[in-house]
Amino acid sequence: MSPTILIVDDHELTARALRLRICAAIPHCDVVIAPTLVSAMQQAIRLRRLSLVLLDLMLPDARGYSGLLLMRQLTRGAPIALISARQDQATIAKARSLGAAGFLSKSLSPLAMTDAVCAMLRGDTAFPEQVDEDDQTTILREQLDRLSAAELRVLISSMDGRLHKQVAADMGLSEATVKGHMSAVIRKLGVPSRLDALMLARPILAGTGELLAA
Repeated sequence: MSPTILIVDDHELTARALRLRICAAIPHCDVVIAPTLVSAMQQAIRLRRLSLVLLDLMLPDARGYSGLLLMRQLTRGAPIALISARQDQATIAKARSLGAAGFLSKSLSPLAMTDAVCAMLRGDTAFPEQVDEDDQTTILREQLDRLSAAELRVLISSMDGRLHKQVAADMGLSEATVKGHMSAVIRKLGVPSRLDALMLARPILAGTGELLAA
């Protein structure tokens, strides 16, 4: 079966150039481009079976690592690599700890980029050398993995201090549904309150409000 690759990048020229490189290196592959996290989530639902997701770390409708967490929830098993101009070890280690299959610098040569894509399609990882996981982030990922996609979206949309009714309006849900999802978040994370849940997730989701109206 030919691989299906989803590129998520709001810079159209960058995304198209990457698609051309991948298609030249991997004949018969299907490469789809999404400019936002919301459109990427819609594509993931439509395509169902993705072979690989290449996800820009800095999307207009995502902050922190919310895009990685949400796409992991939706794809359930498809490898996801973050693409970023950032190359510091802390950022890369956090991405690895949160379940990314790779971290690709935008400064990589075309050959190195396609080699990394091919490696991940084979089931390998693609990280710079000597970057280990961050233990605290790994523990947090395991906690967040207990949440459903809807619960995770509610948690993310609440990060900037939004009230339940504001989150409900943003997401097109009833306030009662949002409260129910937040109650499940509190229970699954094993914390006593909504504030504690937000504080627990803040290191990787800080600044991720105003998202996910789809």
